[in-house]
Amino acid sequence: MKPPALQITLTLVNPGEGWHYFAVRRGLPIADSDGETFPNAGPALKACFEEMAAQMRAISATHEGEGADHE
Repeated sequence: MKPPALQITLTLVNPGEGWHYFAVRRGLPIADSDGETFPNAGPALKACFEEMAAQMRAISATHEGEGADHE
C-alpha cells in the first residue's frame, strides 16, 4: 500500500502538558516538535506547517540545484 502524501499527528499526552506535532511526507518524517510543547492544538499545527514549508523549500532548492548540474 502506498503511504499517504502527507500525515500530521497532533498529540496531547496528558492534559496540561502541552501539544506535540509530527508530520510525515510520503512515508518520510518532515517535521517534529522535538519535545517542544504548545499550549493548544492551534499553535502546534501552525508550527508544524511552518516547519514543513521550510523543509519543502529546502528540498525544492536541493532538487533545483541538482537539475542545474545536469544541464
